[in-house]
Amino acid sequence: MSISKKERTLSIWIGLAIGITVSSLLFRYALNEKETKAQERPGNFDTNTTAHGTPFDPLPESVVKKIPAGIVVFFDKNESIFENHASEKTPKWVIETSGSFRSERLFVLIEQNPAEKTSHRFFRASELYVKSAIELAWPEKPLELLKLAIKASQASHDSTGSSAFSPERYNLIGTNDRTGEWILQIKDISPSGIRSSLLELNGLSGLIEQVRLSPWTPEN
Repeated sequence: MSISKKERTLSIWIGLAIGITVSSLLFRYALNEKETKAQERPGNFDTNTTAHGTPFDPLPESVVKKIPAGIVVFFDKNESIFENHASEKTPKWVIETSGSFRSERLFVLIEQNPAEKTSHRFFRASELYVKSAIELAWPEKPLELLKLAIKASQASHDSTGSSAFSPERYNLIGTNDRTGEWILQIKDISPSGIRSSLLELNGLSGLIEQVRLSPWTPEN
């Protein structure tokens, strides 16, 4: 028995409604699965495990308010990054989050203020500001000159001419227009790696006048 045009139209609409409902349910299920996996991903704030699988102390509420989403890449409770507080143990987190543009990967170093335990300081983990000695005239490729200057300095003190400076650990990415400092990108952004870079560069007296962390200001 054939069905009428009205019945055919009704069955089509019923089929469409069922299809849309099923598609919606599947879409919501996929979103929930994605969210669950994201929450369980190592480094997520709630896991208390860094992206490298090591435990970290829970982030203070004041920090989470400023960085509500991200991945904890590194954590340690060793010596402070800052030389004047080097003897003090402070918790430090390196968090991967998004920058001004959603596609920008930003690594932020957060350290508890050694002088005021309830406050925290924020820095770009992968960048250092470097001020060269006044008497040095830096060319377009300052890292190459710096390496040669260090070797010459070492050679004047011993016969080996060896240098502890490791230029492959750094990359010059620009200049601070306001201060004239170089902006050096460092490859080891763990707290110990950042501390090591600061000590290495600050130890080049006569070549470098000052090295400092690049401050980062949270938007929240």
